[in-house]
Amino acid sequence: MSKNQLFHGRMVLNTHGAYDGPTEWTNPDWQTAEARIRSLNGKERDQVVLVMDDETSLLIGGGPDVFVCSVMTVKGEYQIANPRLSKDQVVKVMNGQLTEYVAAHTSDFENVLLAAKWFFLNGDIDPSLSWERV
Repeated sequence: MSKNQLFHGRMVLNTHGAYDGPTEWTNPDWQTAEARIRSLNGKERDQVVLVMDDETSLLIGGGPDVFVCSVMTVKGEYQIANPRLSKDQVVKVMNGQLTEYVAAHTSDFENVLLAAKWFFLNGDIDPSLSWERV
């Protein structure tokens, strides 16, 4: 992928407390998007949203170890799934606010980054990852 390839939409970084950097970008390049996703720490920076249009968006929340990721498209809303984790266990993740998620709907950083890159390029869910329609 070209470093100069742009996402046609906007990106928003949800912040709290002592963060004083930019929080919204129009048509960001992948390098900018990846840097903001990597900056998620579950404290001052806990959510990145890529918005293509009113019907198509990706949300990543959490950090630094546990993340949630959902994609909304005209086909429906999907949440990244981890079949190795329990649907009976609940995990708290900072995603705008401290929220409880089923452990099986959380992810590690590597898969969240893959999901984000695919969405950035294709505007859809990454078919190589596990997803559940919600």
